[in-house]
Amino acid sequence: MTKNPSIDDISTVLNLPKQIIEANHWAKGSKGNQIEFRSPLLDDGVVMQGVEFRISCSSNRPNERVSSLLTIETSIGPRCFARVDWNDRTHVNHGVICGDYQFQDIGPTHYHDPLLYDDHQVEPFEFIAAGIPIAREIEVLPDNFSGLMHICAKLYNITNLSKVTEPQWQIPTSFL
Repeated sequence: MTKNPSIDDISTVLNLPKQIIEANHWAKGSKGNQIEFRSPLLDDGVVMQGVEFRISCSSNRPNERVSSLLTIETSIGPRCFARVDWNDRTHVNHGVICGDYQFQDIGPTHYHDPLLYDDHQVEPFEFIAAGIPIAREIEVLPDNFSGLMHICAKLYNITNLSKVTEPQWQIPTSFL
């Protein structure tokens, strides 16, 4: 059985300089018209066991509702522990678990920062199991996908995210 990550485990994963393995492997996602990018991560040339970088978005909505996330293996399978949502629905920190962030409207582009867990007397796994409910604003909003990868590279400490190719969005056309 896999142990659940501690705040130290999560902090270590975030702080390590790391790299994605593949930069251009987009595939059909598990939901309808979703497409996704997935890559294991390398730490000094060695695959980080149980940690993965992912991006998911709709195939026909360019620059809308793009989620970039880091997952970690837990006792209940891989779970997201850090996520950037770009041009998504607005996010309000609803739950009591959000503490001082409760009821803050963070807007449609935001960062579910795992280091916010440390401000609470709760194990990070409880936040992960609850869907990482706390988000904070991103200071500089990205204008395009490349800008999003630049921000994610800094937040996640992934040195080669600029190599991720933009999704091949399928723009719906009308023959009216």
